Amino acid sequence: MLLTESINSTLAGRLPWSELARRLEGVRGTVPFRLHLRFGTMIETRSPWRSDTFKGSVYHIGDLMAMLHTSENVVITRADDEEIEAEITLKKGSREVVALLVTQSEPLGRTGH
Repeated sequence: MLLTESINSTLAGRLPWSELARRLEGVRGTVPFRLHLRFGTMIETRSPWRSDTFKGSVYHIGDLMAMLHTSENVVITRADDEEIEAEITLKKGSREVVALLVTQSEPLGRTGH
């Protein structure tokens, strides 16, 4: 498996959100991969909650908003107010993307598939 991480934009960039992306590429054989994203409470001062929109689930953590964007073959196995779990199976030649979009006191956008 080849893993590439990137920060695609920042609050100082052209978009009003920050994005941390991971691209997973299958090199040989089959590799199962699990994703577990847990939203924090900012030292017990916030209570994360999820709202579902036509563009996907948005997570609210105080004045932060977050959204997980994935490629089609990423299977979300759990999604509640505080965490997301997903499974990915990589095969030779496959490529999957997982990106976390976060903004503070700004709208959160996401392009369609």
